[in-house]
Formats: sequence, C-alpha cells, structure tokens
Amino acid sequence: MTTPTQDTHQHEQADKLFEWLKRNRRVLITTAISIVAIAAAVWFVFAARQRREVVANRELADARAVAASGNLALAAADLSQVVERFAGTTAGQEAAVLLAQIRLMEGQPGAAVVELERLLEAGPSDQFLASAYGLLGAAHEQGGNLSAAANAYRSAADAAWYDFLKAQHLLDAARVLSVAGDTAAAVSTLERIISELAETDQTVEAQVRLYELRPNT
Repeated sequence: MTTPTQDTHQHEQADKLFEWLKRNRRVLITTAISIVAIAAAVWFVFAARQRREVVANRELADARAVAASGNLALAAADLSQVVERFAGTTAGQEAAVLLAQIRLMEGQPGAAVVELERLLEAGPSDQFLASAYGLLGAAHEQGGNLSAAANAYRSAADAAWYDFLKAQHLLDAARVLSVAGDTAAAVSTLERIISELAETDQTVEAQVRLYELRPNT
C-alpha cells in the first residue's frame, strides 16, 4: 500500500517523463527511423550476398559440367568469368582452384601460378588454403622452380586439415628438395613426417626415402 507522499512522488516522476518525451519527441522519432534504416541496410547487404552466392554457385556448376564434358578450353573461360565476377565468394574461390587445375592439365604452369598467387594474396577461406598451396607447388614443380615448389608444398602441409594430407604434401616437398640437391632440407622434411605424423600411411615411404638419402645411418 502506497502512502500519499509516495503517490505524489510517482506522479511527479511520471509528469517529468511525459514532459521529457514531449521535448525530445523529434529526437526519438529520428533515432527510431535510423535504427529501422540500419536494420534494413544490414538485411539488404546480407540478402544481396546470399543472392550473389546463389548465382555464383549456379555458374560454377555450369563450368564444372563443361569441364566434365572434356571441353577444357571453354571450361577455363567460364571459370575465369566466375573468378572475375564473384571474387571473394566461396564459389569464386573454388573456381580459381579449379581453373588452376585446368591450367596444369593443359601444360600451362605459369598461368596456374598467376591464378593461384592472386587467390592467395586475396586471402581465401581456410578450406581452400591447402589446395591452393598444393597446386601452387605442382605448378612451380612443372615449371622447374623447385625451391618455390618446396616452399609451396610445405605451406600446403601447414594449412591442411588432415594428417594424411599434411604428410603427402611434405613428401612432395621432400621429393623436389631431393631433386634440387638440397639433401639436408629433404632429410629434415622426411624426419618431420616420421616424428610428427607417425600414424599416417606415408610414414613408411618417408622412412624408405630417408634411408635412400642416408644409406649409412
């Protein structure tokens, strides 16, 4: 039960609030409109991104179908369009990886290097890092740049999500290092597989290669 004094105080507070609302009505209305506008803008941006991803995925699927038909030249052209038009999207990044694969299949390692380096410089999603670096290693190897190939393969190993992929990329790095004559680096890479990825199937191959490089140990 409230007392007359409490009732008077509550009425005074209510009156003050009402007066404040009257004085600041325009500010409140403007603020409310701004909040609605911001929410609408956020929704629009999100919806636009979603639509862009849908279109990109559709065009990527079309390019894949062309590649599957065997028309690699047309597939490469279609994938280039996806990469250019939808840079930053998941489909755009996947298109860049597929385009690099086609470049390698067509014996164009230099073009593959350009595509992959552009993708990596843009900062792709983690899901594409290992593939991009692995293909970059293959492109450099095909082009005869063994040192760059080894670096790319090691980067692929660091980015790979699964141990068997890490081990495979490290085996690739050890192979090109051995061919390049950098036996010490090749040995170190193989030892990394044996020590850090002992549960993978590639460990046996790493041990065999290590013996071939150091037969007297």
